[in-house]
Amino acid sequence: MGSNLGIEPSDLFRLVQMACNIASDRGCSVSEAIDQFEMTAGRTVRSPGLLEVIRTAKRYRLKRNRALGTSLFRDPAWEMLLDLLLADEDGKPLSVSALCHGSGVAMTTALRHVQRLVDHGFIVRHGDLHDQRRTFLTLAPCKKAELVRFLGDWLRDCMGGAGEPQADRTPRVHEPWEPKGKPIPSTSHPVFLS
Repeated sequence: MGSNLGIEPSDLFRLVQMACNIASDRGCSVSEAIDQFEMTAGRTVRSPGLLEVIRTAKRYRLKRNRALGTSLFRDPAWEMLLDLLLADEDGKPLSVSALCHGSGVAMTTALRHVQRLVDHGFIVRHGDLHDQRRTFLTLAPCKKAELVRFLGDWLRDCMGGAGEPQADRTPRVHEPWEPKGKPIPSTSHPVFLS
């Protein structure tokens, strides 16, 4: 088996042993540890496009909130997960206060969301070795793999799987504020004929 792949059986055994040890250390399944391997190995290949999409989505969310108001559109737990993913990819730890501030809600509300994310296994707390008053937060490795997989699937769906925006195949319904008529199908933006 190993010789067909160019892998020695002893190396294959070591890889399986490493996956088991990592799973045991992190409290996740071997399958989740392997997912973590894949994510880490593909970080430089897959992540840059995904990270830019996350940054762009966050910028547009801020623009939307400024234009339309924030009270209806807040999603602090999601903002926190995205901030933690970006911080992890940038190699910068996030303190509890920095994460709460970035969520866009009051500190007490943000702290409740942090605790919920900790309780559900999304976030891990780490004490600061140099300042015992400060706590850092990171994504749990197994949840990070799930989040990256979800965002990658979302990005592929948005891009139609091949780098092109996916065509909307649902029938066009005219909203009351839109001009009446049929859109010209050959353009990417609807142009209405009277």
